Amino acid sequence: MEQSKQMVISMLKFNIKTFVATSKKQMNWYRKEFMTQPDKRFGGGVGKNGLLSRYKVALPEEDAFFDEDPLHRLIYQQRWDEFLSDCVAMACLHEFLTKEPIEFIDQEIVNKNLKVIPVSSAELERWRNDAASGFGPH
Repeated sequence: MEQSKQMVISMLKFNIKTFVATSKKQMNWYRKEFMTQPDKRFGGGVGKNGLLSRYKVALPEEDAFFDEDPLHRLIYQQRWDEFLSDCVAMACLHEFLTKEPIEFIDQEIVNKNLKVIPVSSAELERWRNDAASGFGPH
């Protein structure tokens, strides 16, 4: 049972605002892949370092896309799921290559402090303007 315990990864050191929930089982799978598989198997042949470099460019861009409008997470569900999986892979790969530990956030803190899906600042501003003019959120 302990193997499937949910953990929350902070991706802030990669300029990614999204906190990613995962399991020890999923993380251990990525860790084993990075330890046991040949370098050329990753990133279409660019290797583990090349893959990490790609992640460092692509994943913050994906994070910005999903942060722009929270509905993107629902509209582009497969893309969202792939982004989350890539974040877990990136954290495990970074740990493997640099020996720096993955940064976790206590699940209780997340549950206590994050009650709603985060929304973009533009969305909040629109809601404030609507509230000021007598209209509620759409």
